[in-house]
Amino acid sequence: MKINKAILRKASQFAIERHSGMWRKHACGGSLPYVSHPFEVAKRASQYILDKEELVEDYEAFIIACYCHDLVEDTKTSISEIKDLFGENAAKLVSELTMSKDEGASFESKFCYLLKFHDKSREAQIIKFADRCCNVSDFLPDDYATKYAQQAIGLVKCVNEIVNPIYPCDSICSVYLWEDFEWMRDLIGGTDVIAVANLLEISV
Repeated sequence: MKINKAILRKASQFAIERHSGMWRKHACGGSLPYVSHPFEVAKRASQYILDKEELVEDYEAFIIACYCHDLVEDTKTSISEIKDLFGENAAKLVSELTMSKDEGASFESKFCYLLKFHDKSREAQIIKFADRCCNVSDFLPDDYATKYAQQAIGLVKCVNEIVNPIYPCDSICSVYLWEDFEWMRDLIGGTDVIAVANLLEISV
């Protein structure tokens, strides 16, 4: 597979510029530049499809979306700007990964938002799962890490279908995705959406 490394460098630099001055609240005591997060998501998501490129239709758009996944929510960047710079496929993925302000910012609204990923593209599911795994890792060993993982039960259930847990040797995913899925599943305590919703006292 031939990769346009120049466009990926452009996307990473764009993320650095737009996230300038922002910090990760729950990592290293808040002293870590925020841009480290999209870079970590890009690394994790690329590992998920290592030697399994058939999981994504457009590899470059997939990685670009990793770098840009938080830009629309957290900066003044627009979807149209991403489209102009990086193409329609990347912009479409970033749009799938962006939570609308109309959906609210409460814990419950985020839970319901993540349930909707069942209807999104597999690329968006994989990137969002990498994003959530990175965030949960930042919370550890805090007790909130488990609750934050449980909030993403809908997303974990999507990944459950990708990793094919019944016949893992036949799974189309890489071992990295399989390992993170098992870690999140065990942290949550299963993949039963209703049970987790009841535990969190959320009505679905």
